[in-house]
Amino acid sequence: MRKTSILITSSALTALFAMGLTCGQALESITLSPSSDTAIVEGDSILLSATVDPEDACSKVTFFVNGSEYKSITEPPFECYWPESQTAAGDYEVYAVAYNGDSLVSAKITIAYGEGGLSVYEYMIDASDMTPDSWTYFDFSAGDSGQVVSVSAPETSLDWDIRLHRYQIGTNSGTSGSGQGGAYYTGETDFASVTTIKAEGYTADEMIEESMSPGDSTSWNNVFYDWYDMDGMPPTLTSKGYVYGVKTADAKYAKIQTLDYYNADGTSGFLTVKYVYQPDGSTGF
Repeated sequence: MRKTSILITSSALTALFAMGLTCGQALESITLSPSSDTAIVEGDSILLSATVDPEDACSKVTFFVNGSEYKSITEPPFECYWPESQTAAGDYEVYAVAYNGDSLVSAKITIAYGEGGLSVYEYMIDASDMTPDSWTYFDFSAGDSGQVVSVSAPETSLDWDIRLHRYQIGTNSGTSGSGQGGAYYTGETDFASVTTIKAEGYTADEMIEESMSPGDSTSWNNVFYDWYDMDGMPPTLTSKGYVYGVKTADAKYAKIQTLDYYNADGTSGFLTVKYVYQPDGSTGF
């Protein structure tokens, strides 16, 4: 079985020796996920996960960031999110060190945080108007961070990317618009873990029968049909936290996550979305 190399900066090594620990052979290996150097945008966080072999021989795993102890975990799963607070942009060396008495093994990655990355935004969109076909239109490229836009001819306009009416979400595509838009579900609920999305194979809008009004149909995107759980009476909608890839009207890309359906007063139809927009036409985030 391959043993993971012990890669420790001088400051981290000093911290370990100060704890009275020396290297031994009881633990075979540790694997740190993500398994290679990575980058995350400012304001986001990443899940650090350590897999130890043999797991039952491990008394704890400690994560170090730039030589300083960040968090210790004494039972599996050995994982935590970093960062948990405002952090300056830069490169950070992250170590996961597994212990069992005098035995230790470690693994290391470098995380580039916030430098040259794309910004993450959260935007509450007022889609509360109950009037049929009263859509709210949103353009990811408008302003500094995307914004709601007024569209006079949505069927032919390329000035919007997604549209919302209550719980319904559509894209500038298919039966809703003449754009090159569409959507797909990435299969993830961890926003930070989605670092790239596909370039093709997006679902366009179509006429969908109203679940709450059988016989009536509305044009929106079937990919977003189950972004929420519904419970109680009157029904309460709770986001499942799905992360979606969205193709914009002009064939750019965004990743989005639905967060909430209510404003601070508890009024429904106020959909908060978290998103990153990639303006250069690539699919990486």
